[in-house]
Amino acid sequence: MSLIERAVQKFGADAERSGPPVEPAPPGAPPPATRGSLIEAAMQSIASDTATTTAPQPAPVAHEPVTSRSALPPRSAARGASTVRIDLGRVRTRGFITPDGAAMYVTQSQSNSVSVVSLRSLGTVAVIPVGQSPAAIAMLDDPRRAYVANRLSHDVSVIDADSSSASWNHVVATIPVGRSPSDVVVSALGPRVLVACAGDSTLAMLDAHRGSGTFDRVVKTVKLGSSSTAVAVSPDGGRAYAGGNGGVVVVDLRSDVVVKTIRTSSSTVSVAVTPDGAMLFALQQGGELAIVDLVPGSASFETVVKSVRVGSGTTAVAITADGGLLYATARDGNVVYVYAIDRGTGSVVGSEHAAGGDALQLIAVDTTAVGQAPAAVRMSPDGALAFVANEGSGSVSLLATGASETSVAGRLDFGFDRFARNGFDPSWTSVRVQFPASEDAAALRTSSVRIQGLLPVDTLVAPSIGDSDQDGVTDVTVRVRRSRLPSVLATGDSTIVRVTGVIDSVAGRPSRRFVVTDTVRVQWAAITSPLAGQSVTGSAPHAVHWQVRPEASAAAMWSSADAGRTWALVADSLPNTGQYAWTPPGTSHDSMQVAVLQVRARHPGGVVEGVLALSGYFSRVSPAVALSALPARLEMSVGPSPAR
Repeated sequence: MSLIERAVQKFGADAERSGPPVEPAPPGAPPPATRGSLIEAAMQSIASDTATTTAPQPAPVAHEPVTSRSALPPRSAARGASTVRIDLGRVRTRGFITPDGAAMYVTQSQSNSVSVVSLRSLGTVAVIPVGQSPAAIAMLDDPRRAYVANRLSHDVSVIDADSSSASWNHVVATIPVGRSPSDVVVSALGPRVLVACAGDSTLAMLDAHRGSGTFDRVVKTVKLGSSSTAVAVSPDGGRAYAGGNGGVVVVDLRSDVVVKTIRTSSSTVSVAVTPDGAMLFALQQGGELAIVDLVPGSASFETVVKSVRVGSGTTAVAITADGGLLYATARDGNVVYVYAIDRGTGSVVGSEHAAGGDALQLIAVDTTAVGQAPAAVRMSPDGALAFVANEGSGSVSLLATGASETSVAGRLDFGFDRFARNGFDPSWTSVRVQFPASEDAAALRTSSVRIQGLLPVDTLVAPSIGDSDQDGVTDVTVRVRRSRLPSVLATGDSTIVRVTGVIDSVAGRPSRRFVVTDTVRVQWAAITSPLAGQSVTGSAPHAVHWQVRPEASAAAMWSSADAGRTWALVADSLPNTGQYAWTPPGTSHDSMQVAVLQVRARHPGGVVEGVLALSGYFSRVSPAVALSALPARLEMSVGPSPAR
């Protein structure tokens, strides 16, 4: 358990013993102890008893609640700004918290370095030299790497952030990009890393797929038409939103072209997309916040539906993982404003669709004092902490959002290497989540579910709710397209798969996040014949070849003639020799596939476990038809027309 988590736990126990909250003091009276100051006292108390803690203890940070608080669900009302500040020197800082919540990676522009801060000891454990004036940083979960945009050296430093690697916390690549890179973000498509280069108004796209021939290279540069200093990506990775002096430029990441520019009243300095992909918040100079509808098919798609003034000196915005709260840093007053996002649906965390006009509201929840000149805010992957970079004081502030108080534990069964012998479908991988009996599995928000924090599941098919393992506890099963898994899953015998999402509000209970994990064996194999686009002749045997996995002694083979919609078992219990003489059935088809499963184990209920090899689409053609020989000479006679 981290120091912060222990402090939150201790604070909760102390608060319970202290009785009901104290009424606000009259003007001029000394401020009462707030949740923020209490949690810091708890942290100091814990740290003083911990011999291994060597980092200096952070000074208490004042917490000033807003004077007017709207009635909110218990989850949001409990989200006080429990704060701890870590001083790193008077430097410009940006950063993020690692997916496991163990450390922060923080850029330091004056020293051209990245500091790694342990969230268990609150001490710096590594200082990594990077390029000149690092301005932004983002993390790819798999492979675990940090990408640092260096503004003055016009490049990106790639840091190995995998603690099991020999090159952990070292720069493993330096990638030249456009001029003055100012922001960086990861897209699940590929995956790729997107770098907004303000100096030449471009968006550089880096290939981050290990094993690709263009790995760690710029594969595309898109001209944005205006200088952009902030970029965000839709949850499915298909859209990039670059904010700058021209408004918000929308880039389609499937075609890599600019599709439109969303005009705002002034330059956009920060952008954030809700986790369900329904809304974009674009912060402009002067403190105006433009809210953009991102629901495909709506009449107001990718247009501003509302503008809200959040205060002068506002510098950046971020949204909690459940989509319920918006955090905004403000230099004026050195504070962070916290707003509840009310979509006009009767609850703060409402439907998956944006609401336009007066139905959509931002409700003031809290105001928290942080360090001097806060310039950026980001959320931890689990939503429990907000990371605030204070440029004026060279420090970072960690704010406990309260997400950990309402998170839901569960069990994950990630069916990557298991297949049903009957009803075989290699195009999809099942994701089965089992919640505690007290939870309503039907309230799962499918659009919020992510694999490794990046890859969304299929939302076109309704989740299956039942009791698959017959243990008396309801589970819910969704699916993810198998062809997209290599972009987020590392090959290995013990790959950890992490699935996150949101359970919506039901019967007055607040929305809650869940995080579940499973350990699976991830191995890949390929069909080497027939190849995609090849033609095979029907009614004649064709040798199907595949890469052999040595741990599997047997194989089974299926074929599909309708682009993978249905599959027929060709042969079972084959010796795993890497080849099989197969005669394509039926008539001509142009979208055939074959799948070979190299079997490691067989389970009750017709479930087969193993390594799958899946071909691309190929054609089956009919044998050539023999024609009778033409006559050696063809003679014709011409006579008078019978009509004459």
